[in-house]
Order: sequence, then C-alpha cells, then structure tokens
Amino acid sequence: MGYPWPKAPLADGTGTTSTDMQRIIGSQYMSSGVLPNGGLTVEGTSGMAYKVNSGACFMWTSYASRLGMLVPVDATTVNTVAAPSTGSRIDTVYVDGDGAVRVVQGTAIPSGVAIARFTVPAGITATTAAQQSIDRNFAIATGGTLGRLAQWNNSSVGNVGGNETVRNVSRFFLPSDRLLRLDMTTTLKSTVASEPGVSELSVQFVHSSGPGSTRRMLCSHTKDWNSWGTTWSFVASEGDWTVTVRSRAYSGGTWTYSSDSSYVTQMNLWDAGILR
Repeated sequence: MGYPWPKAPLADGTGTTSTDMQRIIGSQYMSSGVLPNGGLTVEGTSGMAYKVNSGACFMWTSYASRLGMLVPVDATTVNTVAAPSTGSRIDTVYVDGDGAVRVVQGTAIPSGVAIARFTVPAGITATTAAQQSIDRNFAIATGGTLGRLAQWNNSSVGNVGGNETVRNVSRFFLPSDRLLRLDMTTTLKSTVASEPGVSELSVQFVHSSGPGSTRRMLCSHTKDWNSWGTTWSFVASEGDWTVTVRSRAYSGGTWTYSSDSSYVTQMNLWDAGILR
C-alpha cells in the first residue's frame, strides 16, 4: 500500500517509499524527455568535448508501471573520442539514470534521455566543427497538450476523381480522454474548365476497440484555383487510434490539386488537451 506524501512517517517508521515517490512523479508526466524550461542545451567546444548547460529531465524507471524520476543536471563538460580519419560518425549526448552526462557513438543510447546529437566529420579537432542535428524530446506534463498527433501533405498533382481513394493512414496513442482539433485545407480547380464539380475529402477516426467517427469536407471546383478550409473538434477516448484520409469525386468532373507549395492540401490533427 502506498503512503501519502509529504505526510510524516508513522512511529514505526512506515512512510513514503522510493517506489511511492516514483509513482507520484511518474503520474505527472506523459512522456520522457528534457523539461522544457530552456535548460540542458549542448554546445561544441575548442576540443573533442561537449559543453552541457544545467537543466533537468524526466525519465521512466518503469514505463509499464508508470514509475519515473526527475533528474537534475549540473553544467559540465563531457569528452568524446577523436574524430574518425575518414567519413563521419554520430555522437549522441545523453543523461543516464544516475544523472551523469555521457557520450555514445551512434544513435542508440543504453538508457536515459538523449539531449543532443552531432555529426562528427573526419579529421576535426574541435566539436565546434561538428553539426548538431537532434530534434530533442521534451517531457510533457499530464494534462498538457500532446501537440500534433498526425499530419498529411498531399504529394500528388495529377487528376483526382472517381472512386474513393485512401490518401494517408496514421496512428497515434492517447494516454487519457482528449479533445482533438482537426484542420483541413486544400487548393484545387477543375481538370477541364467546362466540367466543374464538387470534391470530397474525408477523415475517419477508428479506435482499437472499434467505434469511431468520420468528418467530411465538400469543395466546389471550377476553372479557377480556389482554396477551401475547415476545422472540426472531436472527443476521443484513451487508447490507440487510426486516422485515415480519403478523397473522391462527390459530383461533376475531376479536379487537380495545386502544385504550388504555398497552397498545400493538408490535414493536421492536434491534441487540444485533456477532456474535462
């Protein structure tokens, strides 16, 4: 049985245990990563070492049991090995479960949280000449937004119409009941100027347990380019989800999407936060 924190221990010594604290801390986060307060940045130096600025991160001690810990990191410098004589290599800087900052060659870390990644060219003698490339993961607090869950950008420009066609399939996981927001935009025109019509873009959500929902956007197309957009909200229960984007001719002739990257046909699915 867990013991409340920070309630004082009982006379017999019964009190909050390490596991209790890991469960309390683990319940406050949905993902491991750097705490998003601007800390734990990494810079190259004039030698074969990396300068790590102070900060903190959250990491799981048992993801299955939702146990975790907060790890503070003091400013430090961590050495790496000499640059390769030919080609290049990857250095990954990470924080381990003891709060130590380490460097491993390659992209896989044995444990902990990766805080930076550098491509090290052959023959360099200073890490300021290495190229930093990591897209860091940040710890997301329980109840906070999960950001963008799925995205689709249309990559084809040919004629579209006829039967319903699957354009994209994405999957995502929700740790709790959430409110989602879906944005859909498109720019299109009739393939044949004298054959206007209506196109349909649909987005279907399916939960692993079966139930789901579908949203549809109808867009008129003519001989001229026209842009359309809409936003929907959607209540989704916790668990695994699949989202599928489809297109079809609703009526009239076929259409074509714009090839201009400024007028993309795009779907963005956002997490708007925990459902009250």
